[in-house]
Amino acid sequence: MSVILVTGSYDHEIRFWEAWSGICSRTIARTGEAGQVNRLAISPDKRLLAAAIHKKVRIYEIASSSSDPVGELFYR
Repeated sequence: MSVILVTGSYDHEIRFWEAWSGICSRTIARTGEAGQVNRLAISPDKRLLAAAIHKKVRIYEIASSSSDPVGELFYR
C-alpha cells in the first residue's frame, strides 16, 4: 500500500509525494493565477482534494491525471 502526501505552497503548485521514496508523483500547476495554496483537505473516501486558494476553494479528483478542478467555490 502506498502512502501519498499532498503539499501546497507559495509557488502556486500542489504536489503529490510518495511518502516512502520522496518522489513527486504528480503536480498541479496553477500558472498565471494570484494567491498561494493556503490549505488542503482530503475527503473521507480519499477521492477528492479541496484546496483553498485566494478566495476560492477548488476541488480536484485525486485519481485523475488532469490539473483541472472538478468544482470551485468562491468566498469573501
